[in-house]
Amino acid sequence: MPEPLSGDLPAYQEIADRLRARIVGGDLGAGARLPSEMDLRALYGSSRETVRKALAILKTEGLVVSQHGRGVFVQRRGRVRRSAADRYVRSAWHSGISAGQTDLGDRGPELRADMVRVETVEADASTAERVGIPLGSRVVRRERRYLQGDRPLQLAVSFLPADIAGGTRAAEPDSGPGGSWARLEESGWRFTVVREEVESRIPTFDETTLLHMSPGSPLFVVHRIATGERLGETRVLDYSAISLPAELHVLVYESAVR
Repeated sequence: MPEPLSGDLPAYQEIADRLRARIVGGDLGAGARLPSEMDLRALYGSSRETVRKALAILKTEGLVVSQHGRGVFVQRRGRVRRSAADRYVRSAWHSGISAGQTDLGDRGPELRADMVRVETVEADASTAERVGIPLGSRVVRRERRYLQGDRPLQLAVSFLPADIAGGTRAAEPDSGPGGSWARLEESGWRFTVVREEVESRIPTFDETTLLHMSPGSPLFVVHRIATGERLGETRVLDYSAISLPAELHVLVYESAVR
């Protein structure tokens, strides 16, 4: 049955408010599919553009997500708070908890990796510069997608110097409890500094598909360089490019005032 709008607010805002109320109130639960654009137009007597503007508001708020060819769905879980101050904790790695699991707190066990690909390749110019090695040097390239349950959270590509990671479990698809960093520390290296640069951009078609992102939603790309030392030698141990859907993540940074 049609639900006429009051006219007290712009039509798109009122539609967004009504849908939000249904989501917050539980009428549209986690994972539920919203009515189609055609159904919403008929329900509220509005144009396609108005309905799309209303849905865009809910996507920006992180309440819903579009899945290509399937429709718009209520987010299954809230946004992930990625805290730079909390995620690099040595005791966690050595107890089998990865940095990604730390982000999820008590939901950490839900994190899993798929589409894992590991190979040894020659470093291109960009990678060589970030890792601090000569062009063409061998690096272990680790590529994977992380999911929380069935929800894709991130894509990650890491490059580890082959003369350090080669021959360790860090060069295998399953790097073991605590991840590749725990394996490198077991081999005698000690991580000392982590530097992150964050850029925001529009994702590629493949990224949008693999991460189940809403069309037009931005992507955070975290360029992480982790340095360590052993026996007085200092090296970059890991350069990673980590792609995070902005609609699913909050990046938290904390720094002491000097």
